[in-house]
Amino acid sequence: MDSYSVILKNSDEERLKIQNFLKDYYSFDEEKTLAFLKQSPGFLSENKTIEKAEEIYKKAKEKNLQTLIINDKDIPQPPKPLSLEKMEIKTSGFFYIAKSIKEYLSFEKINMIATGIISEECPETSTNNLSFTLQEIIEKLLNIKKTEDSASVAKVNTRKELIFYMDIFLSESPYRLRIKHDNLDYSFLEKEKSYSSLENFKILLNKFAALSLKAIKNKTTNAILNKEPLSSFIYDSIDSYEKEIIWLNIVASVVRRK
Repeated sequence: MDSYSVILKNSDEERLKIQNFLKDYYSFDEEKTLAFLKQSPGFLSENKTIEKAEEIYKKAKEKNLQTLIINDKDIPQPPKPLSLEKMEIKTSGFFYIAKSIKEYLSFEKINMIATGIISEECPETSTNNLSFTLQEIIEKLLNIKKTEDSASVAKVNTRKELIFYMDIFLSESPYRLRIKHDNLDYSFLEKEKSYSSLENFKILLNKFAALSLKAIKNKTTNAILNKEPLSSFIYDSIDSYEKEIIWLNIVASVVRRK
């Protein structure tokens, strides 16, 4: 049996209007409502029977929300991202290096720019007992087995860190490029380059937004461009970010068919 999802048709729908619908229909409290919005951006329901999907569609219409019912098997999966290592921006396009291959792309080929802010676990390595006594050095040289307590122990901890991603979607191969804010050589910014990789990332995002005139943008991209507070735009996981990209691809395909 086929399953269906109800998605928002308009990416600019008022957030408050969507929150009120979720609270009324699902009887969510404030916490559950915000969690739902973060986990399933653009979706009002998923994996429902056609009857249930039509019921949600009608209820959303009563709240002046524009929605679409889509068969789950027709939901397109976005292409896998190709991570960039270096780039160089020109007037009408940009060079990029990925997997040691240099290519050129025109800004006219960009049809969507998405930005994701994800709280990720990052490794933090600390080494304890780094100072060795003379006896320990002698034992090491003589290959004498040390007890666990006397050995130098490398302990791996993790910490939460906000990672910024920019995904550039293209009308031709490679179809999707990804930039991670702390993993790109920003030397091409020259005099604009700062000591902060995040500030460099924002400068780059502004450049792409200004030069990619045909590209639609997700709300996080617009929030960064408009210098809005970003605390409410942090995704629960990379999966939530990918789900928003799936939704944006559906909305973009509807717009292109008009």
